Amino acid sequence: MDNINHQNKFFSDLKTTQDLHKRFWSEKYDGWVSFVEATTYIVAVTKESTPNKAVLHFDESRFDFEYEFLEMKMKRILKVKSGEFEPIRCEKCDYCRSTKKSPTRWK
Repeated sequence: MDNINHQNKFFSDLKTTQDLHKRFWSEKYDGWVSFVEATTYIVAVTKESTPNKAVLHFDESRFDFEYEFLEMKMKRILKVKSGEFEPIRCEKCDYCRSTKKSPTRWK
């Protein structure tokens, strides 16, 4: 696990892959799938003094939700990317830090 957010109750694990667009043959789906769909299992082990362990599987319906969410946001993402809209600043990410302007005068 590379990132854990206790407040929002989620974690992420960074993965490397040869190519984000590379496809793999899946017997399960009888077709080509992305690397994420080809490796939808996580073997998890806790860091407790007596480790707990589990094999977790991502239900495909989870991907449907993410696709719908991305589809809903895509129009704005493309408009921000093309310069039609300004991004909403969070003041925490690399983009916001790299484009932050110093105040012209201090109060």
